Amino acid sequence: MMTTEMDRTATAISFEADEQTWKDIDLFDQGKVGTAFTFFNRVKTRGGEEALERMLKNPSNRRIVLEGRRDTIRFFRDERIDLQIGREQLRKIEHYLSSGVFLLPHLWSKAFLYSISYQLKHTSAQLALNSGIRMTVSLLRYLFELRESWLAGDCPDVLAHELAGLPGLVADQRVRELVMGGSRRLRLIDLARCDRYFRGAGKPCLQHLLRLLYEWDVFEAIATVTQHYDWCFPQYDDSPEPFVRVEGLFPPWLTGTVSNDFNLGKGPNLCFITGANRAGKTTFLKSFGLAVYLAHVGFPVPARSFRTTVFNGLLITIDLCDGMGQGYSHFYSEVRRLKDILGQIREKKRVLVIFDDLFLGTQVKETGGEVLQVIEGLAGIEGTSFSFRRLSWKSPTACRGIGISLSPVSNRKRRAGCPGTATGSGKAFPGSEPERRCCGRKGCWICWSNCR
Repeated sequence: MMTTEMDRTATAISFEADEQTWKDIDLFDQGKVGTAFTFFNRVKTRGGEEALERMLKNPSNRRIVLEGRRDTIRFFRDERIDLQIGREQLRKIEHYLSSGVFLLPHLWSKAFLYSISYQLKHTSAQLALNSGIRMTVSLLRYLFELRESWLAGDCPDVLAHELAGLPGLVADQRVRELVMGGSRRLRLIDLARCDRYFRGAGKPCLQHLLRLLYEWDVFEAIATVTQHYDWCFPQYDDSPEPFVRVEGLFPPWLTGTVSNDFNLGKGPNLCFITGANRAGKTTFLKSFGLAVYLAHVGFPVPARSFRTTVFNGLLITIDLCDGMGQGYSHFYSEVRRLKDILGQIREKKRVLVIFDDLFLGTQVKETGGEVLQVIEGLAGIEGTSFSFRRLSWKSPTACRGIGISLSPVSNRKRRAGCPGTATGSGKAFPGSEPERRCCGRKGCWICWSNCR
């Protein structure tokens, strides 16, 4: 049997992303959908909505799966595909398939008697049955029309493979002739033949076709987002050394922000995100985490360009809550979270980890040495990349000897006229060569790091 894109994903090696990660990138939170899911949810059917949720909850670390989904979405965008389907139409078809109403007679004699009785008097159940059969046949005819037009175009290999297997799903030759025979009028005997196949031996195949259609519904919705908001498609790399290289990354749901370039890996595996207060460091981390996650779903990302190796997991810790139900303090929750992440690193080996301020839930002076020891330990783990927001306990320049990189970011627009050079009147930016100075004016976002 032909496998859908969802079926192929189910056989992939698991990609680790927990509920805390979903929460921090606004996908899902305690059973509720977040801003990111709502942003993508432009599907036309209820089944498409469920398919979107399955895709977002099941990222993959198989490059062939990711590239196949990415290329299919690009095809939908380039061809401006607009599926002629509706939520109510698909709901009625699914209701028909699950209906327990009697099957239509398939013998000529019984079909003739049924036809006479139907003309004289028919019930609402019989009307719904006939309508369900006709709508199902009409949908299948539409799918086969799409198949012919897409195969005639430049569709990607993964989609072409799915389309090539469509005729084989309709095993009954007579039903297949009715479906692929154009718009010929269906007689009562034809309805009976289709009904027995649709709700009999062919029911699993028909449900499979519906799942395939729901996936296409998702691809159309994502293609619309990509075209409307000018997102880019991720590129994947087979480099043995994990890295992420992004240009023009921007927060997807905010306006009036600036984009940032960012490189992680290909050198130190640990990077501090620096910037002025309220410059958008946490927003940048969330945007970066979302982009990496979407790339491992095969979806486009909010950036100008994005290239990454395939990771085995993404673990984010930004908005970590106290474990009040278990009596955990915020600091203890942070320690437990760090322990769990290290366990996943040991199992998955190739993981991208993002932290906000580490050990923020306790006194700064009491944790300075401990944090430095943690940073030293994490920097020595090969095959795993870490990204931190500026630590509150001291300047990240104190960690230069450990083997980390610093990346200044800002999501706010810079104030016009700020020199941001050696001519500035404010304090010097730490570690900058040549020395750069803040202009010293309140509200200026040119700062590459906190003025100290």
